[in-house]
Amino acid sequence: MGYDNNGIPTEQLVEKDLKINIKDVERKEFVQKCLDVVDKYKVLYENLWRSM
Repeated sequence: MGYDNNGIPTEQLVEKDLKINIKDVERKEFVQKCLDVVDKYKVLYENLWRSM
């Protein structure tokens, strides 16, 4: 699964999905949250593509 080039859409998705603000979370913790959310959506998108 590819990533966007600048990270902003991923950061916005994580903030919306987890109802958090990037300014309220330590950088290392936010990066881990990004990786977790990307993994979650990766599975969803793979399942979607396989069902088509």
